[in-house]
Amino acid sequence: MQRLLHIEWLKLKRNKSFHVFFALYLIGLPLLFPIGLQMDFPREFSIRKIYAFPDVWSFLGYLGSWLTFFCFGLLSITLITQEIQFKTLRQQIINGMSRTEFLLSKLMLCAAVSVAATLYYVLVGASYGYVYTDFVFMSKVTEQMWLIPAYWLQCFAFMVVGLLLGFWLKRSGIAIFLFLIYTLVIEAILRHVFHLNVWSHKSVNYYPMNVFEDLVPLPVRQIGMTLEERLERDGVSLLLRPEEALLVAVCWILVFVGLIYWLLKRRDL
Repeated sequence: MQRLLHIEWLKLKRNKSFHVFFALYLIGLPLLFPIGLQMDFPREFSIRKIYAFPDVWSFLGYLGSWLTFFCFGLLSITLITQEIQFKTLRQQIINGMSRTEFLLSKLMLCAAVSVAATLYYVLVGASYGYVYTDFVFMSKVTEQMWLIPAYWLQCFAFMVVGLLLGFWLKRSGIAIFLFLIYTLVIEAILRHVFHLNVWSHKSVNYYPMNVFEDLVPLPVRQIGMTLEERLERDGVSLLLRPEEALLVAVCWILVFVGLIYWLLKRRDL
């Protein structure tokens, strides 16, 4: 496993796409709070609350999820399509790496990048929390720390989706377009047009990208939003419970990894 990670690092350390996307994440995450303040909060809500423990974990996690979606989802697509375009995938297979080892190396890379992104999320969140919390108690700091592994899983999930699309479509432009258009448009249409108007059922929340978003969701209860209450009156919950989101997300990740493995075994490289 260490050998596979070392091979990936040798390819990654001089990769310009990796440097650009990771720099965007490092710069963008601390700046998300000032941007988030432009949201339409209720008058009775204290803006300072989102900077303080324990709510800093949920607000920063939700805002950061947009960065992980964009930076690391697109990074994953770019890396795998470059492997195909520059024939490095084929060369590694010729040199003796099995297709299973190649897939494992990519999954390990996704896991390692997700760990780095999560550690930075913890650093930024802790910094904001300690500065803006009037009285810091360990119980406040740890109250919502379950979001930390959820943030890692979300980042990993976005990267796995990117791997699947990149390997399936082979061209980064087409794969990136589908990644964005499915997440931002197609899935939203399917959920809100079909499910909420034709078949109002809890399965509306089980679409893959929605499940991944619900791992670190918008903290609607903290800001007093009424959308969840309106949907619950119609028998539909706006968000999956954390344990539900975790279970369904793992299932989708396994499905996507299985599809990548199937394509890798079937395709002539």
